[in-house]
Amino acid sequence: MRLMWKYRSKYLQPNSLPFPDRSHRYVQDATYLNMSAKYKINSNVSVFLKGLNLTNTPQVYTRGNDTTIADYSRSGAKWEFGIKAKF
Repeated sequence: MRLMWKYRSKYLQPNSLPFPDRSHRYVQDATYLNMSAKYKINSNVSVFLKGLNLTNTPQVYTRGNDTTIADYSRSGAKWEFGIKAKF
């Protein structure tokens, strides 16, 4: 089993579209907690489980100054389960 803490500092997301009313925006700092686990049943079969953004951290975009929120999205935790088999 593995737990991973990921930090992404604030960064600029430039507007490259040809619309004059669109401005650049900043993606604010965010911290994420991810996990993965794998279990080998035998030499031919294993199972795994992955979880992304377990803390449901939102992604916040701002324009101009850091107080004008342009977009706020929260995707929730995402899970993936799988079985790997060799034949």
